[in-house]
Formats: sequence, C-alpha cells, structure tokens
Amino acid sequence: MKSKKTKELPVSRFKPTSSVHYDKRTYSFKEGALSLYTLSGHIVLRMALGKPQKEYLRRGNPKEAQLVYRNKKWFFNLVFDIPDVPLSKLSGKVLGVDLGQNVVAATYLGKLYGGRQLRHKRDCAVAQRRRLQRKGTKSSQQKLKTTSDKEARHIKHTNHSISKAIVQETVESGCFLIALENLTNICDRIKATKRVRYHLHGWAWAQLQRFIVYKAQAAGLKVVFVNPAYTSTTCAECKELGIRVKHRFVCKVCGIQRHSDLNASLNISRIATSAVAAKGAVNHSNREAALA
Repeated sequence: MKSKKTKELPVSRFKPTSSVHYDKRTYSFKEGALSLYTLSGHIVLRMALGKPQKEYLRRGNPKEAQLVYRNKKWFFNLVFDIPDVPLSKLSGKVLGVDLGQNVVAATYLGKLYGGRQLRHKRDCAVAQRRRLQRKGTKSSQQKLKTTSDKEARHIKHTNHSISKAIVQETVESGCFLIALENLTNICDRIKATKRVRYHLHGWAWAQLQRFIVYKAQAAGLKVVFVNPAYTSTTCAECKELGIRVKHRFVCKVCGIQRHSDLNASLNISRIATSAVAAKGAVNHSNREAALA
C-alpha cells in the first residue's frame, strides 16, 4: 500500500518581540546605569533619568519591569512600591475636585483646568476621525490609527499635567486630602443625548483619577471618593436645589451666582469633609510608576 505524499509544511516566521519582562533577579542599578541579564550575556546600559525618576529610585522599592522598544528607542518601564509618607501637620482642609466636559477639572479653591481650547481640540479630533471612517480606504485607515494614537498621547500628557498641578495646589494650600467623584459606570447612569454621551466617553476620566491618586500618595496626601449625585445642582451655601445653565449656577433661595463647576467642587469638598469626620479617609490602592 503506497502512502500518500504529504504537502510541505509552510515556513513559520516569528516577528522579534518588542518587549522583555524582567524581575528583581535579572536587573540591577549601579551608579545611574542599568545592569541587565540577557541571552547573550550580561550588559550595562546608561540611563537618561529626569528629576521625578531619580526621586522614585531614591524613595521607592523597585519591583518587576519591562524593557520596551518604541519609536526606535528603548524604555525601561519600572513598577515601584512607594511607602506611605507620614502626613504633616496641615490645616485639615479638603480639596474637592469636580470633573466635567467643558472644564476637565475644577477645584475647591476656584482653579479651572482645561476649557474651551482643549474642548476645541477634542472636537477637531472627533471630526477628523469621522471623515476618515467614512472614507474607508486603506490609507485612511492608516491615517486613522496615527490620529487615534496621537490623540491618546495628547490626552495622557494633559492628564499628567492636570494631575500634577492639582496635587501641587493641594500641598501649597495646606490641604491634607483630595476629594474626587466616584465615576464608576457614570456613562451608564446618565440619561442624556447621544452627543452628550459621546463627549462623556471622549476623555480618560479614570486615567486622570489614577494619576491624581498615585501622585497624591507620593506627596503624602490622602484621596477619598464621594457620590457625585446632585453636586452640580445643589447650592453649596444653603444646600437647596438651584438652576444650572452650562457654566452658570444660580440659587433662587439665597441668590448665589457662581461657576457651576466651582459650585460642584465646593459640594464635593463639603461631602468629603463630613465623610472623613465620620469614617476617616480611604486611600486608593495604586502605586505604579514608570521610567522612560
């Protein structure tokens, strides 16, 4: 009985990996240089460290890491376990932070982060994505990916800048705690038009809150999350329901008129203050930082 000739198997090709995982046994730091164990032997690389990275190395306990190749450069992303910093003797004030669509963040002290220019850039990016999606060609799909990646980097950079400024404002004002809104499933809970819901999904709110949390922990501050219900429509002075029209809030009872996001941040601060007095502040468990 003759056996059938089998076809030749296709040649399998594997692309080289763009990242390598390391643990504490396979890397070490020596006088500003990175020592790595590789399949080709032991190598020592010079690291370009900024002031924040040097501070993390000084204070934190390095854990696992990942060597990443991106944009023709190598980055060593490192996770730190940063110990809690003892709270200094501060005034006991709470910095409430309201997150919104038109203004990304508004604080208890009256500072507004983001605004019309940032919203205009977001709207332009949305319009460009829609045009490219309608076109549907191969080149438009490639351009769509490039545009989406660029927008993601812009959002991440903006969130880093805003979170850093909020933590700095907290320290300089003598507050010991930052109060944020609990936005879990916020997009599912809000009944609004399709356009409003699209804008709600258009910003990385969870990312911004994560950045605030770990930067606050590094500065020795506490973070608490409160229920955001009615914070935008309740008067921060008399606690009665008022009228909100875009950026303007008006209370018909006491006559207060102020920026609606500022009014919301005052309510968040008030709620957090009463919650902390009753239960104590709760920290959010997130201690990741990256070196690049």
